[in-house]
Amino acid sequence: MTQKKKYLEIIYCHIIAMIQALVTYFVIVLISSKNDIYQFEIVNSIFIVLILFIFNLLIFVLTYSYDRDKYLKNFMIIQTLLFTIMILCEISGTFIHPYISPYFIVGLSTASLISKKLGLFVNCAVGFIALFIGIFTSGFTTALFIRAVLSLLGGTFLILLASQTDSRIKTFGNAFIAIPVFCAIFGMFIYVFAVQEIELLVAFIVIALSPIFGVFVTIGTLPFYEWGFKLVTPYRITELSDASKGLLKELSEKAPGTFNHSLSVANIAAAAAASIGEDASLARACAMFHDVGKMLEPSIFIENQNEETGNPHDKLTPELSVGLIKKHTKDGEELLAKKRYPNIIVSASAEHHGTLPIAFFYAKAQKFSAREVDIADYSYEGRKPQSKITAIIMISDASEAAVRSNGTLDFESVDIIVKKIIEERLLFEQFDECGMTFKELRIVRKSIVDSFAGIMHKRIKYPKFEISRLEKL
Repeated sequence: MTQKKKYLEIIYCHIIAMIQALVTYFVIVLISSKNDIYQFEIVNSIFIVLILFIFNLLIFVLTYSYDRDKYLKNFMIIQTLLFTIMILCEISGTFIHPYISPYFIVGLSTASLISKKLGLFVNCAVGFIALFIGIFTSGFTTALFIRAVLSLLGGTFLILLASQTDSRIKTFGNAFIAIPVFCAIFGMFIYVFAVQEIELLVAFIVIALSPIFGVFVTIGTLPFYEWGFKLVTPYRITELSDASKGLLKELSEKAPGTFNHSLSVANIAAAAAASIGEDASLARACAMFHDVGKMLEPSIFIENQNEETGNPHDKLTPELSVGLIKKHTKDGEELLAKKRYPNIIVSASAEHHGTLPIAFFYAKAQKFSAREVDIADYSYEGRKPQSKITAIIMISDASEAAVRSNGTLDFESVDIIVKKIIEERLLFEQFDECGMTFKELRIVRKSIVDSFAGIMHKRIKYPKFEISRLEKL
């Protein structure tokens, strides 16, 4: 990204922040005026817009520092959440009941879509912003203070619970776990501040329903954000990694050898990703789908061949063989994109071989061809890895295949194989566009070798004997 483009994006974010602040404020004013609780004052108005603008700038700084490659997308996600949920809470709090204002939806959704840290900050900030806006639009009330604190404390509790699960159903179940927390906080305010609630039972029911309503809205709207912004949430990863349905089930049925290879690569890649601080679950999901294009022509690939099918490449020229083999990356990319899989998973299929030559058939062509052979004709036509996760899958994929074909159980031999694979890809400049450092490559190499050590550990030899009869104890 050029400096000019980056500056334009930053200016764009500032403009969006100001527009969002103005629109949010005037919509809130409009809603409040319907209930005759707002008196327009120019000083208050300027102050509220300024608070909203400063808050939006803080969001921008945080999203930029969190991920400089995706800050614009993350900023737009939070802006969308902030606007819609603030308006939803204002409507429900004004026209239904003052305690129905689950501002924590913004923080909970941010935690689910982006990160827990950002979610916790946004949740705290939204609670304070809601309190300030309420004070300057309708004056300070006990209900306003209670719902702000409930959103702050209760929302933090829900975010911490949600970070421990990758299932939508379990997350919804967390809402019921949070009910006692919300009611306890509300009860504390009733006791300490001697709050006079005429309909105390109704108030407690509303408070108890708040986490259920908030989590329901969060879970219900997440798919729209996942689809619209092409995001990969922990929930989406879990659903995609289910081998009992979808493309993975089809892969296991049509190309069982490839499916089992993908399982091994997934375990190796997940451990390697975790070793350098990348998302292990995402790496596992990407690895599960990296060879999905092979199921269109499964018998072409050696892991799906047997004595009955034989090896079709024995009857094909090197040109035809390499054409069939290298198209699996493109086939996988098209198949995944057609079914609207997340971009990172689509990229895993397109990038896991990069632009590497297919050495076996290149050497075979050189042996049998009288003319000079162009290595480009025998190389993959995909992209070089654009992320550390796809780079890890590239190394893990080649390592699993090489170690399996070598059949070695020796730790040092495995280390030599993995080292050679990484060096070859460095020679062909495959890691130039993914941001992987030499230090990270060393860590990934060690992790992959350790994974094979766990897979190929030695077993004790059991004594040979026959059980001649069964004895009842």
